[in-house]
Amino acid sequence: MNATNTQLKQHIMRRVYIVAFARRFLRPLVVKSTLLVAFVGFGFALVSVPNVLGNIFVRQSFSEAIVYVFHLAAQTEFIVQFVLLGIIILFADVMIDLLKQLHFGGHKNFAAQ
Repeated sequence: MNATNTQLKQHIMRRVYIVAFARRFLRPLVVKSTLLVAFVGFGFALVSVPNVLGNIFVRQSFSEAIVYVFHLAAQTEFIVQFVLLGIIILFADVMIDLLKQLHFGGHKNFAAQ
């Protein structure tokens, strides 16, 4: 009976340590930020960003540059569209999380989570 209690205690403590590790190192904002950096890096690997920026600045007005960017996104390969959409969604999600943290008192301590 004592061995069973010890095994049960070890099993429960293992789960507690796993949850504590996940809360400390796998915070949602960190994971989202890492994914955002990965998507941006993958996007830079797929698209020649200096050439795109060079072509944007050739435009005469801001509205022409916006039209060029939308046309560029619409006429590119599916994988680039997917990466661009992922960057936009993750960027918005990270910004929302940052604004929530700033609005609700900043960083919470580990015990309160």
